[in-house]
Amino acid sequence: MTDLAYRRLVYHSSAADYDHCGHLVTAGDPEALWRSGTSGSEWLEFRLGRLCTIQQIHITWGGGVPEVVEVQQPSGERWMSLRTLRAEPGIQVIPLPQLRAEKLRLRFRLPAGRCCEVQRVEIIGEGEAPPLPESPWRIARAPEVDSDGETLSGPYDDSGWLP
Repeated sequence: MTDLAYRRLVYHSSAADYDHCGHLVTAGDPEALWRSGTSGSEWLEFRLGRLCTIQQIHITWGGGVPEVVEVQQPSGERWMSLRTLRAEPGIQVIPLPQLRAEKLRLRFRLPAGRCCEVQRVEIIGEGEAPPLPESPWRIARAPEVDSDGETLSGPYDDSGWLP
């Protein structure tokens, strides 16, 4: 079985700030996490790149655990609920009965004013997602860069960024 979501495209409903965005949950960085906004209903949408057979989802929660997590699959222009369960701290394994999907969404319900934190999501299944493009670029979080956003947006010596 393979983690079909590893470094795949992830959309989020909101993020607490620019350094806690949804794509970090599939990047494989143990220090990174997604921190949602505080609307009470937040989500992460995963694009796997092709139709895959999904057997389970592993969610590694950070400090903010929602009350409920719902697994959804697109149905036309709407999202159809597949499983709804109480979120449990730590690593939560959600079994799915041989689901075939290219897109998947995790919806989180929590009290308004509280945020949700997800460190990692693995979508475990059979087959292979399309190969990742070869690129010397990598995702770098703000703590890994010794300059502020204003400096990076202006003239900046990026000659050391590529091998």
